[in-house]
Amino acid sequence: MTNRMVLWTLLILLLILGVSLNMYVYFNADRPDDSETGHRGNGMPLVGSGDAVLLTHSPDAFFVEDIKILSSGDYPLIVEGPEASSDVISTEIDVSYPGDIPFVALVMDDFGYSLSLAREVTGISIPITWSVLPGLSRSMETVEIARENNIPFLIHMPMQAFVDDVGGPYLVGEGMTYGDIRQRIREVVKIFPHAAGINNHRGSKATSDRAVMEAVMDELALSGTPFIDSRTSRTSVAYKTALEKGVPALYNGIFLDNEDSEDAIEKMFIRAKEIAERKGWVIAICHLKPATISFLKKLCINDDNEVEFVTVPELFKALRAE
Repeated sequence: MTNRMVLWTLLILLLILGVSLNMYVYFNADRPDDSETGHRGNGMPLVGSGDAVLLTHSPDAFFVEDIKILSSGDYPLIVEGPEASSDVISTEIDVSYPGDIPFVALVMDDFGYSLSLAREVTGISIPITWSVLPGLSRSMETVEIARENNIPFLIHMPMQAFVDDVGGPYLVGEGMTYGDIRQRIREVVKIFPHAAGINNHRGSKATSDRAVMEAVMDELALSGTPFIDSRTSRTSVAYKTALEKGVPALYNGIFLDNEDSEDAIEKMFIRAKEIAERKGWVIAICHLKPATISFLKKLCINDDNEVEFVTVPELFKALRAE
């Protein structure tokens, strides 16, 4: 082979290599890494280990009144349950009710995704307090459905979980200043002036951090907005801090639907009644899921007379906790 042929061969190989590199850059430049998006190449979300919380990132975040509200893709739909047992009972400061019939206040989380499911829940005769995630595409329409049907609702405030990095899918967490947390709470409360209170969405880490909770409660104390500690962690100080700051507060006693089957939900509901019978009341959190809705519809038909179902505002009034 002559020197000229060798030179031409090298030039052709270099040309092929250059074209290949350009094509690679072209087709991959706008594709973020899986670790950044939380999604696989086929569009399926990645599920994190530990608490098995769905971690996602969405480019569709938007702003409401100059406050960054994440889009629906940022909010994990998988419940962040307690670290040990689903039966989470306070051992710190307690409120008891010596009435004849125990109270059960059902709180249904994660409204704001589906209007069809929200409308379906309005047909359930048992009192249910809705908890609406702020900033989702259906959040405000969901609030209107609740108000039209005289259903009280809470703000389901996204807070940092132990599995979240700083700046992750939450509105309140570590790494934020005292002033930033208060402003975030103030603005969200302003957006939902008719809310009956706030409960935390996820938030195992945020509610376990006293400094974060002091900022939250200092702001809620100004408006008199009640707080329900969802108790996603046994190390939560939210309820105790709320009482110390003069914020009307209660706490979740049990998650009904960590397991998405009607049989499992029924077992948790029986445990909820046992808690209510011991102390006079219980807040039981469930989620806007088909299996849960189906169970509650059957509960209406069975007409359980062992407990009295109440809304969260009614429970506060009965316990004189506000």
